[in-house]
Amino acid sequence: MTENILETIRKGVKDLVAPEVRELKGDIRALGAKFDALHAEFSALHAEFDSLRSESRSNQQALMADCRTPFCAMGTQREIIELRERVTRIEDQLRTLRQ
Repeated sequence: MTENILETIRKGVKDLVAPEVRELKGDIRALGAKFDALHAEFSALHAEFDSLRSESRSNQQALMADCRTPFCAMGTQREIIELRERVTRIEDQLRTLRQ
């Protein structure tokens, strides 16, 4: 008789808890998928940032080489400033994403 009561209680608890556990597992899977998507976006943004950084360095080196000539134009300096501002904006966006 005691075994019957225990078995009934076990079954009742199982019936109450099992759906909740299944729902939690589904939520965990959905959260994992969202995390994977966010990670992919972050990786793409990181690759884009690296590409822009590389481009910026190349441009800066070319501009610096141009500035060594006596005819360094103000436009060149403006381009350097604009590139630095672009890199700063991208770095700020990356910092925001990391938070």
